[in-house]
Amino acid sequence: MKTIKILTAVLTVVVGGMFLTEPAAADQRHGVFTQLLQTNVDARGLVNYSAVCADPRLEQYTKTLSNTMWQDLNTNDQIAYWINAYNAFTLQVICTEYPVESISKLHTGGLVFGTVFNSTVWDREFFEIQGESMSLGHIEHEILRKGPEKARIHFAIVCAARSCPPLRQEAYEGYKLNEQLDDQGRAFLGRQDLNRFDAVNDVAYLSTIFKWFREDFGKNRSEMLEYISYYIPDESVRAALAESEYRWKIKWLKYDWSLNDQK
Repeated sequence: MKTIKILTAVLTVVVGGMFLTEPAAADQRHGVFTQLLQTNVDARGLVNYSAVCADPRLEQYTKTLSNTMWQDLNTNDQIAYWINAYNAFTLQVICTEYPVESISKLHTGGLVFGTVFNSTVWDREFFEIQGESMSLGHIEHEILRKGPEKARIHFAIVCAARSCPPLRQEAYEGYKLNEQLDDQGRAFLGRQDLNRFDAVNDVAYLSTIFKWFREDFGKNRSEMLEYISYYIPDESVRAALAESEYRWKIKWLKYDWSLNDQK
């Protein structure tokens, strides 16, 4: 009986004398979403919204999310579930109004008015989880940012804007969440249009995501820069920032709210 349980947990294949262990189907909880993303998201993280909005797999997947007993999942599976939920329902809300130039067009009264009076699309309870009305803002601020991955989730949740981190071409899965989040961090910090570093003049041009959520990346400016340095793909820049972060100046890049559309 013990042997059967082990065999059902993993699938082991032999390739060229090497044993490769693949996750069991039960671990790949978000396969439909991965298929959707692989088909409709390019290497830049941009979305073919025309195709996504016509793809029945999006509605199929969001219905699955709504009915999932997420409380029964382990910690990593829960985090993966909520990141995927944020990204999938964001795609869904864009599709309700597509074509649209920016997600900001979906705010009641515009971005500034919506932010002040809590009438943005992120405040809108337009989907349900287990029969409870919920908003994207609730997922981000009340669930993910209060969890153990409050920093790295900012590399993964995508609000449909050009200055957001690139949308990943696969769903997040609990069994490989750590690797995926690290990879997303490197992808985000490695994009010159999203973050760039001038090691000659000690200037970090950072996404305003780090400004808006600074407390999630450390207790102070120094800790934030130290945290960021870990994900910079360029080793020389990473070393320069880590060793002398106190000398570096920060300049915030303007946030591009235009839709992350392949068009």
